[in-house]
Amino acid sequence: MFVTLGFNELVRVPRGMEAQFRALRLWLDSWKGIGDIEAGMRRQGYDLYLCRHDGRGWRATFYVSGMEHSLTSTVGSALEPTPWRAVQRAAARTLDRIEQEEGRQDPAPGNRVMSELSYKDEAASAYDQAVAHVSTHFLPFLLRAGRLEPGQRVLDAATGTGITAEAALAVVGPVAT
Repeated sequence: MFVTLGFNELVRVPRGMEAQFRALRLWLDSWKGIGDIEAGMRRQGYDLYLCRHDGRGWRATFYVSGMEHSLTSTVGSALEPTPWRAVQRAAARTLDRIEQEEGRQDPAPGNRVMSELSYKDEAASAYDQAVAHVSTHFLPFLLRAGRLEPGQRVLDAATGTGITAEAALAVVGPVAT
């Protein structure tokens, strides 16, 4: 979700990718997009509160689930002219705050490895549920933009759960020359 929201905020669209970014924005700038973002944030443990303020726009706020809309350090909120932009910005701010909070925590050295492995398993599963369907839609465009050819070497670094690497492998083949 973090990557999808980041791509949506790009001011300058990469050359040749205009149609793909238009499709991304058409999806995100809709009630369906709001629903998909809400579902992704719900999987992360956040509830969405969305309301319209006459003449001023829409306010979206993501609260920690089960906290009765209490203000915590990871609550993200945004007031924007459209409901979809408010939800996108509030989600991005919440994700930023979650990341900042996690950076402040320093588990004991013995517990660090196990907690990181557990988190990675949970994150991979949540990623597959929330973002994989979007990633697979944009993979053909991503691979074309990379101008991959058979025999090339490809490094897939921190781009999710391997969906991109598998798609690139189908283009370049299993053995680099």
